[in-house]
Amino acid sequence: MKICGLIDEYPIMRLGLRIFLEEHFKRIIFHSAKKINDLPKVNPGQSMDILLIGLNMDQKLNWLKQIEQFTTAYPLAALIIHAENLEARMVHYLSRHGVKGIVLKHNDPSELIECISAVQKGRRYLSPQIKQMILILAQENSTLQQHNNVGWPDRFHLTSHQYLLATFFAKGMKTSDIAKLLKLSASTISTTKAVILKKTKAANILELNNLLQHAKFKSKK
Repeated sequence: MKICGLIDEYPIMRLGLRIFLEEHFKRIIFHSAKKINDLPKVNPGQSMDILLIGLNMDQKLNWLKQIEQFTTAYPLAALIIHAENLEARMVHYLSRHGVKGIVLKHNDPSELIECISAVQKGRRYLSPQIKQMILILAQENSTLQQHNNVGWPDRFHLTSHQYLLATFFAKGMKTSDIAKLLKLSASTISTTKAVILKKTKAANILELNNLLQHAKFKSKK
């Protein structure tokens, strides 16, 4: 039998997750606690196989310290993060520290089943939103580098930030999604969008996309 420690500050969340997971994983023993120090001690010769850690928004300043505490106390346990929300830099930090799974709390609980199953098989699991965030941000450096290699952004005096947003708009991303990704307000994104359209003299996003495509074509010459 494997052992899973379930850590979350909120008792209702802990109880609900424990009942839910025990119904789906009959060969895992679940121990839940508010803090890692409150987990029951495992028997000699045993170890905690999985640590499911609930991270809440009001704990943001303590996240790094908590992760270090978990990895020190249970170095062999596979870490799964169950978070309310994550910034890109936190995702990178968690990945560097060997976290095997990241699941967002507002997603369907069944995603935890997929995550734990994947981790048990030695695979990594990320919520779809996290995968999209990593993919988009991975393109950011090349996008900003492209800004320095093509003629039209300079001609229209777009900043690197405005050029990055222009590429997001051209891809069809919604204002709300861009705001969440960059941790900015939707009104700020909307205002920047208006500035971009004005500077480029594009009547709409379709024209903006055409300008981008033309710039990419020119940059290959």
